[in-house]
Amino acid sequence: MLDGNFQITANGKAVSNTAPIPSKLQKGTSKVLFGGAIAASVTESNATAIDMTGYEGGSLEVVVNSGTGTFSIALFTKETNAGTFVQMDKMKTDGSGMEDFPAIVTTASTSKSYSISGIRANYIKFVPTLTGTANVTITFTPAN
Repeated sequence: MLDGNFQITANGKAVSNTAPIPSKLQKGTSKVLFGGAIAASVTESNATAIDMTGYEGGSLEVVVNSGTGTFSIALFTKETNAGTFVQMDKMKTDGSGMEDFPAIVTTASTSKSYSISGIRANYIKFVPTLTGTANVTITFTPAN
């Protein structure tokens, strides 16, 4: 039997719930979605599946090549990489039920990068709906 008090330190500071062990950001391989630049809406069945095993988020980069308009990019999930993906829900902030994970709305005249977090599914798809005319390249990099 071992009985005692132990203190763990990292970089000379005590580790606790409020000061956890520092960890390095883990990133996956960046993936250009839809096989390259797109200039139209994409259906769920034609969207690129992304393996999120070991990751809970990442960064979504939208690079505008030409044109203007608005993209609304919905997040779809599934536990397996086969079949129909469905739009991801999340718990309401007041705990009273579920709501759609908010779509990313981006003006297609401005390149942007978005931080995505709180994903618990094994596979995701980003499903863009375009209003207007634009040509964009969308890339996702999984990360923790």
